[in-house]
Amino acid sequence: MSVSPVATNPSAKQDRFQRQFFVDTRIDPAVGAPELYLIGEDNDDLSRDISWNNETTRNVLGRRVSSSTRSDEGVSTDPFYARQDDPLGLLLQHLDETKAELDAIKRDFYEAKVDNDGVTIYAFKQIADLMVQSAGGAAADADNIPFDIALSGARVEQDFDFATQTFSDV
Repeated sequence: MSVSPVATNPSAKQDRFQRQFFVDTRIDPAVGAPELYLIGEDNDDLSRDISWNNETTRNVLGRRVSSSTRSDEGVSTDPFYARQDDPLGLLLQHLDETKAELDAIKRDFYEAKVDNDGVTIYAFKQIADLMVQSAGGAAADADNIPFDIALSGARVEQDFDFATQTFSDV
């Protein structure tokens, strides 16, 4: 699978490790090998956000019992400047122009966390919905197309080669 562009993620501000997010940019994800794009070139901060559902009840003894479950997870990219012939920009424009929804917005999302020596701490693949927030607001050489990535389904462990920026099944 190919990766474009090869760069480090600007959200990697920690000295111990860096986290990288990739998305498959094929217009039709059923055709051909994944074409991975490293997200974050235009972002000062990029992180995977996690929401929690918390519930507190009283048991038969009158004591409080709390439970917490993970709910929504996602990544918000604002801004995202789609430059001419940018693979992710072309995909987002396609999703916006065709008013894509449901299965049409689903793509493979990849995350890798590596230490400063390029050793993978963890890597996984997960299904994601790519949701265009807005389109327009052109910069000097690009259109601003901010988008959200809503993660769903189970994570599938992956091997990640930092040098080549490639993922493979474990």
